[in-house]
Amino acid sequence: MEATPLIRIYETLVGIGTVARTCDHLLRQPEPDLAELRLLVANLIAASNDAITIIRD
Repeated sequence: MEATPLIRIYETLVGIGTVARTCDHLLRQPEPDLAELRLLVANLIAASNDAITIIRD
């Protein structure tokens, strides 16, 4: 089993935080762009799945 470099874990977590903050910002708008929000949520799910894979491995 190969160890995952800490920088990859860090980059994944930073990416998740960035997407979450962007989603929060969009949701606070009077009329959020739902297409952009859907794309961001899809990216958030993908990054979360990647983080789970990193931790599991």
